[in-house]
Amino acid sequence: MFEQVNKAYEFLCSKAKVKDGPDPQNIVLILKAQSILFSRYKEELQPYKYAGYPMLIKTIQMETNDDQLFSKSAPLLAAASELAYHTVNCSSLNAEELRRESGIQNLPRLCAVVCECVSAFSVDFWLQTNLFQSGVLWHLLLYLFNYDYTLEEGGVDRSQESNQQVGCTLESRKDKKKCYDLKL
Repeated sequence: MFEQVNKAYEFLCSKAKVKDGPDPQNIVLILKAQSILFSRYKEELQPYKYAGYPMLIKTIQMETNDDQLFSKSAPLLAAASELAYHTVNCSSLNAEELRRESGIQNLPRLCAVVCECVSAFSVDFWLQTNLFQSGVLWHLLLYLFNYDYTLEEGGVDRSQESNQQVGCTLESRKDKKKCYDLKL
């Protein structure tokens, strides 16, 4: 199986058709192939560290900061996020490597973009129904439970950088609006 994926990778990289920069569709195919490998062969790949975190993190950063994120034809962010999940789920070595490469710091921004997406999709009835059926509500509810109503009266430092609970409370307020947007 690994040899077949390697041959597919070589084929995608050696296309005669030259473009301006890398082809996003090919990158998505490579990321999806790696996701399949890490999800299906978890036990076999557990002793190995994933070596592509620097590029994977850079891809996630570029995609989350791109204003044209939702108008692209190639779903790079989804494929990169899925691969990050499968690699970390496969081995604790990968979780440590992701932390070492400063990839964990990008996850809050990614979560914020996902929440914006949920809110935007909630405008349409059918998209809203699909979101609910896919279980997005349960993921949003987890953040709601982090809300601390005593934070304002506690007199503690209210800087989001120095107080993690402030960040959790702000996120839970945003997620409350997303749950309301789902009109459940």
